Amino acid sequence: MKTIIVNPNNTMSTIQKALDTKGSNIIFSPGIYNITAPLFIDSGVKIIGDKAILRQAGKINHLLMTRTYKNTTAYLGAHDIIIEGLTFEAMAKYKTKLNLVTLWHARDVTLRNITMLDAYMFHALEINSSKSIVVENSSFLGYFSDHKADFREQIQIDFASESALFLFAKGSKCYDNTCCEDITIRGCTFDSHKSDNRIIRPAASQCIGNHCQPSNGRKHKNIIIESNIFNGEGGTNPKGCAINLTAMDNVTIRNNKASGFGRFAVAKRNKDYSYNKNGRKITPTMKDGTCNNTIIEGNKVTNPSWSYKAYEFYREKGC
Repeated sequence: MKTIIVNPNNTMSTIQKALDTKGSNIIFSPGIYNITAPLFIDSGVKIIGDKAILRQAGKINHLLMTRTYKNTTAYLGAHDIIIEGLTFEAMAKYKTKLNLVTLWHARDVTLRNITMLDAYMFHALEINSSKSIVVENSSFLGYFSDHKADFREQIQIDFASESALFLFAKGSKCYDNTCCEDITIRGCTFDSHKSDNRIIRPAASQCIGNHCQPSNGRKHKNIIIESNIFNGEGGTNPKGCAINLTAMDNVTIRNNKASGFGRFAVAKRNKDYSYNKNGRKITPTMKDGTCNNTIIEGNKVTNPSWSYKAYEFYREKGC
């Protein structure tokens, strides 16, 4: 594989050209990279961060995205990608809702030993319409909450609707309501962002899951959440939950440790509406949003932050 080394003094176009080189290793040398436009990563690329920080430096909605085109559907986007060792940092001063990293119509992607700092109102990691994704040994620290919508997750498992991503024109084929399959999140830490024992940004009130459901009974499938540490103490919402399941089948939640959440895990559906591929709210069917075959085992849940009777796992009626 070809190896390309980039450094903080490179222009955005130089860095993007490197990421467009399929079948290559891209090494981000140490330093702070001021990201002023979204970067796109193509198939067969491995990114290695050597004490490198990709920092938001403008009013943008993504720092890094897998390459997707307006006619990309299903899991036919960028594939066979590794992102390792990088730090991604949002900057609240820009007041722009953003995803730090977005996987869209992607497959066979591994994120390992990454750090996500201070996600702003959207998500640290958006896993959208993607398959065979592994997130491991990574840290998701600090969250700037939208107080009018304090239900968004550090890692969202999402579907390809116009309500989720806004990169292409309405009606583009890429908005096909594809859901996610075969997602593993293990060995990760969710906490506040601290420096010298001082909290810079509080922990997120929701860590993994989603808060919207696709229409026509579509589901995310085969999700494993294991051996993670969730610390919600001092978080943005004491009624929050570490894991929020909507429209997910075959979910295994095991051997995690959680402290400081209103509830550890919740399964619920929206009885009022679902989203179609055009991002419109429509009346849900009885199957929309339901969760089947959820396995919860070996988790340690302590110090609930709210007085709910069921704080380890709560399933809403009808879900």
